[in-house]
Amino acid sequence: MGQPAVSPPAAPPGASSCSGCHARSANGHSIPSLQGLSAPDILGALQAFRNGEREATVMGRIAKGFTDGEMRAIAEWLARGDE
Repeated sequence: MGQPAVSPPAAPPGASSCSGCHARSANGHSIPSLQGLSAPDILGALQAFRNGEREATVMGRIAKGFTDGEMRAIAEWLARGDE
C-alpha cells in the first residue's frame, strides 16, 4: 500500500494574499519576491513595517492589522514556500 498524500499546511489568515504583490520571481516588478527569505527575515520586515521603522506605501497599513503571533505564522509559512 502506498503512503497517503500529504497536503501542504493551509495558509494562516492573511498570508495567501502576499503572493498577489510579491510574485515568486521579481520579473521586473518593483515589489520584491519573498522566495528564499528566512522566517526571521520576513518577521523582522513585517515588524519594521508595522512600527514605522521601514518606509512603506501599503505594507505599514497591512502589517498593523496583524498580531505578533499572526506575523510569526505568516513568516514561517512564507519561508517554507508553500504559497
